Amino acid sequence: MLRGIELHSRDVNILEQIKDYFNDIHFMIYVNEKRKLTRLDIYSLKDLAVLIKYFEKYPLITQKRVDFELWKEAFKITEDNEHLTLEGLLKIVGIKSLMNWGLSDSLKNAFPSVVSPVKPPLVAAKEVKDPQWLAGFTSGEGCFKIGIRSTTYSSGFRAYLEFQLTQHERDEALIRSLVKFFGCGNIYKISTAIDFRVANFSDIANIIIPFF
Repeated sequence: MLRGIELHSRDVNILEQIKDYFNDIHFMIYVNEKRKLTRLDIYSLKDLAVLIKYFEKYPLITQKRVDFELWKEAFKITEDNEHLTLEGLLKIVGIKSLMNWGLSDSLKNAFPSVVSPVKPPLVAAKEVKDPQWLAGFTSGEGCFKIGIRSTTYSSGFRAYLEFQLTQHERDEALIRSLVKFFGCGNIYKISTAIDFRVANFSDIANIIIPFF
């Protein structure tokens, strides 16, 4: 059982800082030069237990907490060596079916009748209140965009700026709370995703840039 964080190699210093922050956890860092990605992994159950205690002390406020709680159930099964039995393996596959993107087609074919042994926990809708949390959240999920559009201007083009935060629609309440937090911006739903966007130049100049 392992868990990792993968970032573009240009952000390897962030992974190094995480590694230094958790000085009681043994991390492995892998670099994929072809894809320009760097990954920070944990393999030891002992180290995973330390990480679990950290997120129990500092709870996630997005629906990612649901995945964390399910992941903890799989950890307990593995810690008790139940994963070495068919029954334990089926429990883990059932838990995996509720997480992130669910089961791959190959796993669905291998476990056609799998039933999850647990119910997904519920996470109450949250509002963003901590600016430091929001800054960190933006580091992982935000986008500062420069767009170029065709126009009737003499140059034939117009440049525009936009700040955007995107999440799965299950975190709609959290993303909508950003309008109240910043006092600007709009919400857009596209398929299963929900965006918070700020495109008004005055809002970018007077609110978004000073905030960051």
